Amino acid sequence: MVPAIHNGDVALIVKYVFGDSPSRGDVVSFKDVTGESSGNLIKRVVAVGGDVLTYRGWTILVNGVKPYRNVLLVARPYEMKVPDGMVFVIGDNQDDSYDSRLFGPVPVEMINGRAAYLVWPPGVAGMTP
Repeated sequence: MVPAIHNGDVALIVKYVFGDSPSRGDVVSFKDVTGESSGNLIKRVVAVGGDVLTYRGWTILVNGVKPYRNVLLVARPYEMKVPDGMVFVIGDNQDDSYDSRLFGPVPVEMINGRAAYLVWPPGVAGMTP
């Protein structure tokens, strides 16, 4: 998630409650959906259930609109509808990000919460972008 969050940074995670769920733009923490590690990942939500996600060249579109900065070139253009109850996440450091482009959408129930505030290191403490 560089430049927003670096390895070793500590973030305060706020759980979604009372039927609240991740929204586009939220930075979320979730269990590694591949099961390759016991750790958590932190990524930005780009699309939510029901959204149509389209990759063409260097551009990502959600429901036909470019809501996110340009992304890495993908091997082939594709389009998918994000299933209900899932979100599509991409890391801010797109050149080196392990995210939904590799492992697919993330089930909402696997999300621990929203990264709301960086608490460590002291020089960067503050709200997450």
